[in-house]
Amino acid sequence: MRASFWVVLVCSMMGPALVAAQSSANAENLSACVRGYTSCDHAQLNQQQASAVAAAEHQRNLSDCTDALVTCDHGKLTQFEAGPVAAGERRRNLSNCREGFGSCNHATLTPAEARAVGTAERQRNVSDCLSGYSECDHGKLTVAETASAERSARQRNFTNCNEGFDPCDPARLNPVQTSTVAQNTRRRNLADCTMGSRSCDPSKLTARETGVVVTAAHDRNLDGCMSGYGDCDGAKLTPREKAAMAVAARKRNVSECLEGYAICDHSQLSPQAARAVAAGERTQNLEDCRFGMESCDHSKLSGREESAVVAAARGRNLDKCKDGFETCDPALLDEQETGVVARAQHQRALASCQDGADFCDHSQLTPAEIRNFAAADHVRNYAACAKGHGYCDRSQLTPAEAARVPAGGTSTPQ
Repeated sequence: MRASFWVVLVCSMMGPALVAAQSSANAENLSACVRGYTSCDHAQLNQQQASAVAAAEHQRNLSDCTDALVTCDHGKLTQFEAGPVAAGERRRNLSNCREGFGSCNHATLTPAEARAVGTAERQRNVSDCLSGYSECDHGKLTVAETASAERSARQRNFTNCNEGFDPCDPARLNPVQTSTVAQNTRRRNLADCTMGSRSCDPSKLTARETGVVVTAAHDRNLDGCMSGYGDCDGAKLTPREKAAMAVAARKRNVSECLEGYAICDHSQLSPQAARAVAAGERTQNLEDCRFGMESCDHSKLSGREESAVVAAARGRNLDKCKDGFETCDPALLDEQETGVVARAQHQRALASCQDGADFCDHSQLTPAEIRNFAAADHVRNYAACAKGHGYCDRSQLTPAEAARVPAGGTSTPQ
């Protein structure tokens, strides 16, 4: 947003007549300088452009200082700007010290701020110790705070052991906790075995649990075979299950063929299914051709379909030309379409100049439009000079206007 503002400002400052006279390379260099790009060549700027670029660079540095960026150069700030920047830096430092984020310079704190920061740091340390964070400094805790931190540590250890998380120290559990952890560990192992997880330990299953796990494994294998996804071991299926799997596979293949998937096996289709798939493929090919997709096979189109595809291609090309896309092929346009495209290009150029785009191509405008832009820019420049707000170029004023505007009315870009 900041760079766009200065690009618009410079374009407005230079005036339509001057911009029209600039080469494309000059305009690109001016834009690069205003945006602060390394490709900027200051030697190519005239005095007027250099002043505008200097103003943009100053504003960019002020913004960097306000945002505390490392690119800030405090030496380039005015006395009026340095005060608010310094105040912002003090506020950020106080916030960093209180919150424990970023860099904190205690030396710049007032006595009251230092006391508030000390309280916040103590509270943060207590919180870190209660949460078991590595930043905890136990040496700064009171006796009561140390006891609370120890209770929290024991509770965290029990929770980890109970949920199967690390770190877990069984030696720190009391008898009730040890029993609870053992029960939940068995439940977790049964769940892991039932789902076929690698963390399953079969040696810890009871006879009843082993039966449940075997049934779950069979059902999981059957689901994989029926859906065509996941693991499937046909040798573990009953004859009835194998027959059902074959029916499901045929239905799945028909669906895949109708959707146009590459895994379709036409040799497995029944005559009726093959006719339905062929019709679907013809329809899909026609759609691919109408939208200009590479998968289009023109050899499969009828004469009527080919005509519709050619008409669709001409329509797409017309839209690209109207929108100014590089893929536009002017050779495919007829006389009427060429006129439509020319009018669209003119409207696009006019909108760019009206919106203050990075580069306004006056060669696309009519003489009347160029005069209108020049007149509007003259009015804007006079208003800026008269009010002392915005960019004022006194060289663009008429003698009568210059006489009415005092020299002090000139101001730099805001």
